[in-house]
Amino acid sequence: MKRTLLALIVTLAVAGCTGTFSYVDHTRSVQVGMTEQQLAEILGKPEVITKRTDGSQVWVYAFGPWSYAKTASYVLKDGKVVSVSPSS
Repeated sequence: MKRTLLALIVTLAVAGCTGTFSYVDHTRSVQVGMTEQQLAEILGKPEVITKRTDGSQVWVYAFGPWSYAKTASYVLKDGKVVSVSPSS
C-alpha cells in the first residue's frame, strides 16, 4: 500500500514538472507582431491582464509550482504583441 502511494506521488510530481517545462518552451514561440488571438492560442488565458493609460495591455503568465514559478509578460497594443519579455 505504501509503495503504491509513493509511486502515485512520484508520478504526479514528474507529470507536473514536464508540463511546466513545455509551457516555458511555448513562450519562446511568441513573436512581436502576433495577434492577441495567436498569443492566447499558444499560451491560453493569462494570469493577469493590466490595462495601461496609453491603451496597451500587459498579459502576464506564470508557470510552475510556487517557489519555482517562471513568468513571462507580453505587451499588446491594437490587438498585436509589441513587446516580449523572456521567461524569468
